[in-house]
Amino acid sequence: MAFNAKILIFFNFFSVIHTFAIGFFGIIAYNISRQIKLFSFLIPPDVIIPVQTQGIVHRMGGGVS
Repeated sequence: MAFNAKILIFFNFFSVIHTFAIGFFGIIAYNISRQIKLFSFLIPPDVIIPVQTQGIVHRMGGGVS
């Protein structure tokens, strides 16, 4: 029983780290995208649109353009 509990604690710990890492990168990506939108009036649309589409592609796990 103690062995099972140790495994459960380990997986709980791992999933917490995993969730934290995803959340942390998510917050960074969100802040960057907010700043891009903030300064989008300074940058022409034909520059800003490819940046946003590339970000979406990266979030989906890559893919061919």
